[in-house]
Amino acid sequence: MKRFLFLLLFAAPLLFAKSPNIIVITMDTTRADHLSSYGYGKPTSPFIDSLAEKGVRFEQALCSVPTTLPSHTNMFSGLYPFHTKVRHNLLNAVPEDVILLSQRLKSSGYSTSAVIGSLILHERFGLARGFDVYDQSMDEGKNQRKADVVTDRSIELLKSMRSPFFLWTHYYDPHHPYNPPPPFDKDFSDPYDGEIAYTDSQIKRLIQAIPESQRRNTLIFILGDHGEGLGDHGEEEHGVLLYNSTVHVPFIVYGEGVTTPHIVDTAVSITSLTPTILEAAGLSIGDQSFDVPSLWSSIQGKNAPAEWYYLETFLPYYSFDWAPIRGITNGRWKYLESPREELFDLEHDPGELKNIIEKKPEILSRLKTKISEVSPEPYGGIVETAPVELPPEELKKLQSLGYLQGGKSPSSKPARDLPDPKDLVDISHKIIILAPELMDERKFEELEPMMLEVLRRDRQNVSAMKFLASAYIGQNKLTEAERVLTKADKLSPNTYYILTKLGVVYYKQGDLRKGLDYFEKSYRLNQYNIEVLGYYAQALIMDKKKTEAMKVLAFATENNLVDGNTEVARGLIHMEDRDLNAALAAFQKAIELSPNSVIAYANLGYLYHLKRQPQMAIKMLDEAYALEPDNRKTIKAMIGILLELGRVVDARMKMQEYIRKFPNAPDVPFVQQQLNKLNR
Repeated sequence: MKRFLFLLLFAAPLLFAKSPNIIVITMDTTRADHLSSYGYGKPTSPFIDSLAEKGVRFEQALCSVPTTLPSHTNMFSGLYPFHTKVRHNLLNAVPEDVILLSQRLKSSGYSTSAVIGSLILHERFGLARGFDVYDQSMDEGKNQRKADVVTDRSIELLKSMRSPFFLWTHYYDPHHPYNPPPPFDKDFSDPYDGEIAYTDSQIKRLIQAIPESQRRNTLIFILGDHGEGLGDHGEEEHGVLLYNSTVHVPFIVYGEGVTTPHIVDTAVSITSLTPTILEAAGLSIGDQSFDVPSLWSSIQGKNAPAEWYYLETFLPYYSFDWAPIRGITNGRWKYLESPREELFDLEHDPGELKNIIEKKPEILSRLKTKISEVSPEPYGGIVETAPVELPPEELKKLQSLGYLQGGKSPSSKPARDLPDPKDLVDISHKIIILAPELMDERKFEELEPMMLEVLRRDRQNVSAMKFLASAYIGQNKLTEAERVLTKADKLSPNTYYILTKLGVVYYKQGDLRKGLDYFEKSYRLNQYNIEVLGYYAQALIMDKKKTEAMKVLAFATENNLVDGNTEVARGLIHMEDRDLNAALAAFQKAIELSPNSVIAYANLGYLYHLKRQPQMAIKMLDEAYALEPDNRKTIKAMIGILLELGRVVDARMKMQEYIRKFPNAPDVPFVQQQLNKLNR
């Protein structure tokens, strides 16, 4: 493939009296066509627009991969993903032999700092190398932080950094979920636009905080790491497809080294960031090959050379067991390789709506040859990756934040035999966004048909099976949940979240031994899976293994993996120790952490019963019943307390409900006998 060699032997840049300060600002999930300076009709980016008017704006800037970690790795290495080996979030880390921009600048005497807005760029994934400070502090339990916090920290660092310095600031806010703060939530009807405008305001704060003495010798690069589908081509988010909605990003350069403001119309790649900055800084780095050219001559007003740029996404492959997609474009022609190939003439079809693959066979042949020249990997062949070099506990902590969908190993089938992501792209939105939202809202009756429809179209989608099983569990359809999870376990053996769900099913069915067995298996696979910890501890308590349960709970506390279920387990231990006040506090904390915890309300009901407070007991049981009206233990407990309160009519109704809902329960004859007595 074509490589670009740079021999930069002069010790200082030609346009600067001394080595320039470098500020790189990356905006996560920002499409170019939602910035005012790129023709958008709403004022989402007034400050960035002002910099674009005084600097250089690249009209057709493209990312190489439309996901966060791979794209930033491309930017800061100057290499395509087949050389960085970073193909997917969380699964890969930057190999040691990939030299990053921060390392090159640091070795050349730069003070280097970074402030990131999301743990998807955690230092464990390799991008922190070469930074004196890599600020990734987040609030407990959070995987991102707001732009004002990122800006505050960046300004603090600016005050302490000596020149020449390199500051990278990463804003995550335009990423879903879109929750712009006031007044941006009111100023824009589209919350995505509000997030961009909010980020723009924070970029303004940051740039205006540069000390006047340093501002004249500072180069500023503002760019998006990838775009957002927003429904174009059926893609709501990003990472599944390679259309311009997710690969076309803003790229603006501003500073004293920019001699003449102008717009570069030719297509470029943001992977060119590293060679561009190195040439701008005039650093002596000897021979160094990159996959893309420096854009410094274009920034200086010279015609940008026409180049072919590589694109890929492996998110469909690793997350959904669908075919990967790769492509190549020069801004006019664009070829996308997948089970159903596509060719677009972007000059006449910028929306990529007309596949002309059958009309332009000669162009197709040329682009297929070109992509094979650029990439050493044949489509569907062996893919080289750099498995993340993390202690298992660190990776599992990050997985517990909910980023990684799927979880099974990708298929061994040839890529062309896998489902084409274009046919199933709407499924990704249902699994990544809608299903978790319905789970949080306990809308299991809506979640069930949605996942059944997903599985009708994609029969082996393990993530959909997980959510369908959760919908069944939430409706107390335990037999159906067991059937779905057993199939998922066969398709994806030793997947910790599937084993956890199976444990929950058997535990709720009253099969303590089987439930405990699955919880143990899941716990061994991933101790940092917060869902299993509380259930496992509860099952151990039921199995008279209090000491082991306390060890699990201690581990949860030490690692900030505390939720409603862990606190329920703590409450059960206190009840066993007859410390009713401590148990009360534990169950109340469980509800504070997990407001929809049926088991916490039910145990509070039982606890108030023990404390001889039947009114409070029935109040708590009413809450449990409202959350899960088909819970047999809750209804049975309500019958006893209603009788104690003398509410015979209500007790009679609950008995009738119990017999109707659980006709095969072993104690139904006794309940029927009690009901007959009340009816006499």
